[in-house]
Amino acid sequence: MSKLSKLKKEAFQAGKKRNWDEAISIYRKILEIDKNNPTVINELGDICLKNGETAQAISHFITAASKYRQTGLLNNAVAIYKKVLRYDASNVSAHWYLGEIRASQGLIVEGQVHAEKFLASGDGMVGDNLEAYLKRCRKLLEHYQESGALLSRLYQVFSNRKMTLEAARTDLLRACLSYDAGEEEQARRMVATAMEEHSELSNYPEYTRWEKCCGSTGSRPTGNDVNSLALDHDEVAKTNPPTPVVSDPEPPRSPEEVGFTGAADSAAPPPTTDASATDEFDGLDLTIKRGGRQGESATDDTPGGFGEISIDSSPPIPAASESQDPADAAADMEDPGEVADSAGGGGVLPSDDIEAVITDDEGCIEID
Repeated sequence: MSKLSKLKKEAFQAGKKRNWDEAISIYRKILEIDKNNPTVINELGDICLKNGETAQAISHFITAASKYRQTGLLNNAVAIYKKVLRYDASNVSAHWYLGEIRASQGLIVEGQVHAEKFLASGDGMVGDNLEAYLKRCRKLLEHYQESGALLSRLYQVFSNRKMTLEAARTDLLRACLSYDAGEEEQARRMVATAMEEHSELSNYPEYTRWEKCCGSTGSRPTGNDVNSLALDHDEVAKTNPPTPVVSDPEPPRSPEEVGFTGAADSAAPPPTTDASATDEFDGLDLTIKRGGRQGESATDDTPGGFGEISIDSSPPIPAASESQDPADAAADMEDPGEVADSAGGGGVLPSDDIEAVITDDEGCIEID
């Protein structure tokens, strides 16, 4: 025989002899081995009652009922809480848990009786007891949303304690009941008043219930909700300007399309040697020559080498037509030196001249 079985047999024999002190002592030894068994705790409470220790018995009953709730045996817990009330009719814990359990089981009428007695016990509470009491009052908002009498009682509790947010939450539930009773105007006034004082109510489940009740799901109050941002159309336009439409770039055109009349079969010059401008320098002849310092050869490897830029504003030389003889076309072209002389610029500077010459003559700038 195990030690636990032997102790239980000894406790039974002590009970038969009505030796309650010995039986209590043996049950305490049993609890040291099986301390989480609510049945043993409940039996110890019964023995304490028989020995006249009512307060101690109620303490054991409350502990046993709590363990039954934790294991999901709610009906066992209800039976023990009712036994507590037979010996302590005003026990706050018993009324609270019966009100909560019965509401969770859908027995609203029975649970409401215990919830109202629980609320009536809060007038003289202070300190930690008051804090626990108010916390349980908030919990009742979840269980008794259809009870007008209980909601009115909760509203009084919250108002007396200056708990304005909780009172407003309760008023939203009361407004739902008024709306269902056909008192739509009164219900909307209650909601408007509550939302004016606490716009954050839109984040609470009581407001969601109101929306479903009046069929306005998705609407939101116009109060200052810290989680929302509203912009009118003008502000949206300023914040997000329209994206400009970029047209496709114009495809490149052939020389014939832009009016170039050079030799048809001649190859295009390399890009590096074509320095003619296409915008503000259109019509000017731009010539770039490499030069060096005096006494040095003009090569790309010469340190400090720089080029010469000559811009001629004389009219562009017409290109030879296809029917013109190349020799005649060459003869008609002016000598570059003469063109420069006629402009007053003195021609292109030799590569060994290291001074920069800037003339005021029209259209001619030379820099070596």
